[in-house]
Amino acid sequence: MDGLPRTGWVAAKHLALLPGSDEAGFVYLGSGRFASDRRKQPPITAAALQSMATDPGRPVTYTCVPIGSGERIGVDRDGDGAWDGDERDADTDPADADSRP
Repeated sequence: MDGLPRTGWVAAKHLALLPGSDEAGFVYLGSGRFASDRRKQPPITAAALQSMATDPGRPVTYTCVPIGSGERIGVDRDGDGAWDGDERDADTDPADADSRP
């Protein structure tokens, strides 16, 4: 295995700090796969997520969180069921549960 826990309690943030780029959140699904904060995107491998950090100005931060908190911290910070990336794409506020696409 790749050293990641076998439960869904890891959240990762890919912070793109370059102009015109986007941040993304991820939650660990198990079996070395992560779900993006955009529901229509297929899961990516841990290796693909780690490779994002090889570009200058695009760090990836992994955070171990309590079991059951990975989705809220990684992909749906306000807990409204609309994932953060989908909310950013729709110009709604991913930090406001009353603002949904």
